[in-house]
Amino acid sequence: MPTRARSKPSRGLTWLAAAGVALAGAVWLFPVLIERLAIAALEGRGLSPATLSVETLTPWRLVIRNLEAGTQFKLKEFSAEFDPFELLDRRIRRIVIAEPFVNLDAFRTNAVAEGESEASRTTQSRLHIDQFSVQSGTGTYATPQGVLSLVYSADLTMAIEGPLSGTLVVSAHGPGIAAELDWRGSVPLDNPLRWRGNASLAATLERAVLIDAGREISGRIAGAVSGDDNGIAVDLSGDITDGHSRATGIVRGQMAAAADGSVGQDFDFPVIELAIARLPFGGADIDATVSLTENKGPIAVAGGKFEIDAQAAGTASSAPVNSASLAARGEWRLDGLSVSFDVADVAIKANDVRSADGSRLIDAVSLGLAPRIDPPPQVNLVFGSGGSVSIAPTLELAAGAFRLLPDGFALHVNPMPLDVAGYFALGDGGSRLSIRSGLVGALQTSSLVTTTGSRIKVETQLASVSDRPIGRIEAEFGGDRPWHVALNSPDLNFGPSGLAWSEAFGPLLDLRSVEGRLALNAALTPDGERINGVAGIVFDSFSFDWSETRFDGLTAELSLDQLWPPRSPGRQTLTLGKINAAVPIENGTIAFSFPGDGTLRIEDIALQFAGGSIDGETSIIHLNGAPSEIPLEVGNVKLGELLKSTTLDGLDGTGAIAGRLPLLLSDGQLLVRNGSLSANNGVIRYRPTAPSPALAAGGAIVGQALANFQYEELRADLNGDLMSDLKIGVHLKGKNPDLMKSYPVEFNLNLEGPIGQIATSSLSTYRIPKTIKNRIDLGSASGAAPTNSPQ
Repeated sequence: MPTRARSKPSRGLTWLAAAGVALAGAVWLFPVLIERLAIAALEGRGLSPATLSVETLTPWRLVIRNLEAGTQFKLKEFSAEFDPFELLDRRIRRIVIAEPFVNLDAFRTNAVAEGESEASRTTQSRLHIDQFSVQSGTGTYATPQGVLSLVYSADLTMAIEGPLSGTLVVSAHGPGIAAELDWRGSVPLDNPLRWRGNASLAATLERAVLIDAGREISGRIAGAVSGDDNGIAVDLSGDITDGHSRATGIVRGQMAAAADGSVGQDFDFPVIELAIARLPFGGADIDATVSLTENKGPIAVAGGKFEIDAQAAGTASSAPVNSASLAARGEWRLDGLSVSFDVADVAIKANDVRSADGSRLIDAVSLGLAPRIDPPPQVNLVFGSGGSVSIAPTLELAAGAFRLLPDGFALHVNPMPLDVAGYFALGDGGSRLSIRSGLVGALQTSSLVTTTGSRIKVETQLASVSDRPIGRIEAEFGGDRPWHVALNSPDLNFGPSGLAWSEAFGPLLDLRSVEGRLALNAALTPDGERINGVAGIVFDSFSFDWSETRFDGLTAELSLDQLWPPRSPGRQTLTLGKINAAVPIENGTIAFSFPGDGTLRIEDIALQFAGGSIDGETSIIHLNGAPSEIPLEVGNVKLGELLKSTTLDGLDGTGAIAGRLPLLLSDGQLLVRNGSLSANNGVIRYRPTAPSPALAAGGAIVGQALANFQYEELRADLNGDLMSDLKIGVHLKGKNPDLMKSYPVEFNLNLEGPIGQIATSSLSTYRIPKTIKNRIDLGSASGAAPTNSPQ
């Protein structure tokens, strides 16, 4: 039987059935294929293990549920609604992401960032999404203090050529912080800085590392930021406290946008202020306020005013000062990569400045601008990897007692102006600081400080105001030893043809008419509580005027092989030609040594004084300021030589004076304790060309009595401060053979004041007591010998 051909309808049904089966297989297979491709893509980027479920895939809608990518990312649902024809134009009607979770800490080092291409970012940024919603998003971020948790939501619209606009709400909570951000506005994707809208920010901090990492600190920062096409307005305030420290800040102003859309072309910030109260630092509490006002201009070329007010109070034995204050104000300018400060006023004061071991270095010190400086002193900062700071002010320095060495060795420094100029620069592996300063009318210094790691080297050149070299100081800190200092000075020749003392050391030590040679050298290194090294000073025929006294011919070559406690390699000798004080001292020799136990041992004193001598034997002077006795013996001093020093016209005498002068050095004073000088059987003659007005008031008879007074006994008792408050009680007993039949008379004179004043003026103003004058007058008139008692 021939085969029967199939009809067309039956063939059509067969193809329809096959197409139906194929379509059913595609609907089942394509989501599975999408799942497999998505999982492979995620795991290929390091997000593994990855799982997801494609719940819906139609030409109009895609729904993915329960996506997980390792520990980095997961979400409950992702849905997208679109028109297949609009999708060709990169337009999506709606995207909703429900309950996403992101581990931001893991993403910092994940391969996702490496796999993301510039092309993909560009493509994503050019999509048009009518609505993009993030619902109940969460995230975590690991910090050194713990895990920070994030909660966020967004409802945005993104256009291909237009801005991203909508709302964004973010909150963050974790150890040390709680923050809330609410933003509403629009942002152009081609220039995110050109945004408009407003935002509010509120934050609570439970730990502020910049204030004190060792305390739990809580506070709140709140404010608002708003912006439009013309700029951004900022109004922020903050307050942080822990019950001990407190910090508050204020930022208020407007930042304008440029025509090209970049922010910061101009800004105007009336107030930027930071105030800190009781900030613990270095054993002290610090209160400070820094205010910037009238800040305006383009970001690259801007300016304003600044004001600083700070106080510190030591609260621990390790604090560097007991109290200190800083006040400064002026104007600031920004010019490209540098900022400069024109300082109108600055004042720094500190009391009881201490060293690292707690010992007092300076009783008080103050530093301020010299008055009427024009132009104002300037401080400049240059930014960048090779940044530098330069300073060019003129400062006024005033200091109290400097304790240069341990145990109270002190130097008093007078107030003096101080010029300072220099720069600071950072380099590879270290920094460099150059400072040029000068004491006005005196020493100039030029210093270079370099740092390499923990090692600091200081090189200082010393010069006079006329740039004559005076010496060089090199110091190193860190490395194999805590510090090392070396000082070398060339021979300094002072005098008419040499260096003038005033242009080198004038304000430091007021000497006049200086002549002779001076040389210095030292090399010092610490060793526990000692300072080892060598030091030397040479005086060669050194002469000078100091106060009212002339010193001539000072010669010595002194050396130390340990600076502190000072120790000399042997006996040292100082000689002098003459000390032209009220009473000249000539041809003096002092022999001494430093045994290294904190004392100065005087081994011998030999001085020629008024035709006689002053001698001293072994005595010990304590360098820590403890009382020290220096006993002196006076022998064969000629009264005539002594009376010549009074400069009184016509005063002369004979006799030899001897006795004891026990000196006591205590707290910087040179005292005489129970000193006694005496002479026997001599003559005092006072025959002035013109009688002294003081003695003339006693009548002519007084002048006659002193014209030839033969004393049997002359005694002087001395007590007090030799240089300021010396008390001398003089007892004089004798007669004038030419008057009153040699009637005996006794005088008691009490003189008081500095030794120089007593020697030059007290005798000329002494007045004969009225009782003695009356008795002398009576005896002269009657020729009798009236009874007389000492006065």
